[in-house]
Amino acid sequence: MTSSCRLLRTNTATATLLLGLGSMAACGPDTDVESAGREPAAVVGSACTISERSRTPVTLPGGTQVYVEPHGLALLDSGFLLAGQPAFEWTVDSSSPSTMAGAGGFLGVRIQADSTLRVPYPPGLDQQPDWVRLVSLGPTRWGGLLQEGTAPPASGRIVYAEYDGATWSAVEPLPLPQDGLLDLATGSSLLLDGLGRVVWAARVERPTGRVDVVMFRRAVGGWTSDVVARDWVDDPELHPRGSEGLWLAVAGLDPEHESRVASVRVIAVGAPGEPVTLMVGLPGERFQDPTFAGGGDRLSIAWRHVGAAGVVAPVWLQRDLGAAVELGEANAPPVLLDPGAVLLQALRAPDGSTLWVTHHVSAVTESETLRFTRDDGARLTLVAEVAYPWVGPFRAAIADSGDILVVGPQVDADPLFPSVRSLVLRLNLSCT
Repeated sequence: MTSSCRLLRTNTATATLLLGLGSMAACGPDTDVESAGREPAAVVGSACTISERSRTPVTLPGGTQVYVEPHGLALLDSGFLLAGQPAFEWTVDSSSPSTMAGAGGFLGVRIQADSTLRVPYPPGLDQQPDWVRLVSLGPTRWGGLLQEGTAPPASGRIVYAEYDGATWSAVEPLPLPQDGLLDLATGSSLLLDGLGRVVWAARVERPTGRVDVVMFRRAVGGWTSDVVARDWVDDPELHPRGSEGLWLAVAGLDPEHESRVASVRVIAVGAPGEPVTLMVGLPGERFQDPTFAGGGDRLSIAWRHVGAAGVVAPVWLQRDLGAAVELGEANAPPVLLDPGAVLLQALRAPDGSTLWVTHHVSAVTESETLRFTRDDGARLTLVAEVAYPWVGPFRAAIADSGDILVVGPQVDADPLFPSVRSLVLRLNLSCT
């Protein structure tokens, strides 16, 4: 999931450039006062290390550098696939300013060890896509969900397509709701359910003011859609529930409280029982970016707890989620994963543990770092922390070898000739 606001700490010219190119919004560095001075819970010695291999801009053959807004990053064969919109090309010459060589015309890039290639748009689109989500369908194939056109979301189709690294197939439109507006900005991850079907969920704002969560599922003969939650929801997220179905997390106004307070709840879609509330906020607080990790006995979820001011927020982690749903309540309180973060993502490490990646902002110095915190089911370990090299949101992916790729926007801050490109940080996770 991506949150609704991002930090930009650049000069005015560069910030203006970024805001013009993409959807990143400039936010102040205000931090939730309640999180100031805290450190992650249960940080202990680690049996894992993370080492940096390289950091390089995404560069096409011939030297042209590329910016792709990081909507999705997925493994593909022996490399990675970076997709998103907008996408730009820059001509870089050490003897002259960078100049834009092209805008649009491709969905993203395929990054391999020895080459980087453009990924074209799927055939048959009526408009240039504006929004992308990815799901891995195997080592050499992935699925993508794309929105044609720009805001408002209902102005264009939402199309699903599959790509094998060379050609597109299965270009299929989704059935859009006729009595509401899809909110793509807070849509869930695109993923496979326990039976291998592609699923996705999003808020639908009804004309009456009600907000539902609608889940779309790819089935034989086309796509189906069902309402899976009818409460006011800010952020929905899905996660496979074995072969039984799906988990649904919803962050938004709590229906059990008469006062307007937010909560984080988890629902076993299609199963009997009531939603389990994991945390209830105070008036003015909200919860964002619910993010699942693991499965079975190791299922967990983290979320950002945003105060009345600012976007830097503590991140809470709830373990033993399956047991909590069976009991009807959490059997232990959540633990603090990061005292102040703008964005989080969960990666499955090769040994089955979870590697939480957070864009951390210090409440004292306002310095920004990328944190890697490992959860082995028994303890949290802060494995590594590096200076944050980007000016907007990141995306990360990990291979079975432990190689980690993290991508985000880097800016050439020349006030006269600013440019933005995708910077790739390559790391390796090693556990003993």
